[in-house]
Amino acid sequence: MRMGSSRYATVVSCRTISGSLAQVQSRMAAGKGAIAVEYRLLERDGRWAVYDVAVDGVSLISNYRSQFNSLLKRMSFAQLLDRMRNREASVAPRQDEGR
Repeated sequence: MRMGSSRYATVVSCRTISGSLAQVQSRMAAGKGAIAVEYRLLERDGRWAVYDVAVDGVSLISNYRSQFNSLLKRMSFAQLLDRMRNREASVAPRQDEGR
């Protein structure tokens, strides 16, 4: 992995946790300050892929897990899956839009 920066983000550190897992810590410009963004990566077949992003210490995976756990206390897994499918269908781009 290469380290670098742009006018939008600066890579602060890059470290391998174990052979195929790595973390990249960066700072993103935000107004007059900066926000910490950490990328968690997994290497497979010679390619690195982001599997989680944490913004100011809040993990996307942990956030989803918490939301799903809360919903699963009130509904079954099948109901949650139906709800997700319905929501996906309602936000999917329509074929006739954009013309």
